[in-house]
Amino acid sequence: QHIEGHFIRGYGDRSTKAEIRLMPNATQQASEFLKTKPTIIHAISLQTLLPAPLAAWSCGITRIVAAPTGLGYAWVASAPRFAFVRRLVRLYAQVVSSLGVTFLFENEADVAALGLGRNRASYVVVPGAGGGRDEFEFTPQPAAGPVRIAVVARMLGMKGIREAVAAVER
Repeated sequence: QHIEGHFIRGYGDRSTKAEIRLMPNATQQASEFLKTKPTIIHAISLQTLLPAPLAAWSCGITRIVAAPTGLGYAWVASAPRFAFVRRLVRLYAQVVSSLGVTFLFENEADVAALGLGRNRASYVVVPGAGGGRDEFEFTPQPAAGPVRIAVVARMLGMKGIREAVAAVER
């Protein structure tokens, strides 16, 4: 069987005002969907969860998998506007879930955060993404040669960059 994959950009903009561009992104994605005619849409990240189902449905595509990985800054920010954003995203996720979007999660906490736990048929949890620092034992620095560390992450406190810098400084 022949399988083809197409990468279609989502937001690309991680600013706090990115959600305002929902409709232009949905329109752009719909245009791409009409060109590529995908059988299944796989929307990865919270930002693509918003426009992808709208774009897919407008093109007659009903097989949609959403993987809102990490839930992003909106879930850790304490400002009142983010509490409002969280409520809207929960409501939207519950609506699209009831309309047939299947969710793919890394952990049960994200299922609960989006309020989807009651409808087990609407999501799948694939555990094991990422790693917990408690799972790794401390080992002394090797005697020979320098220790080289590479951190592959966005430079945000919530992503653990402070802990990585502190570990190197020790």
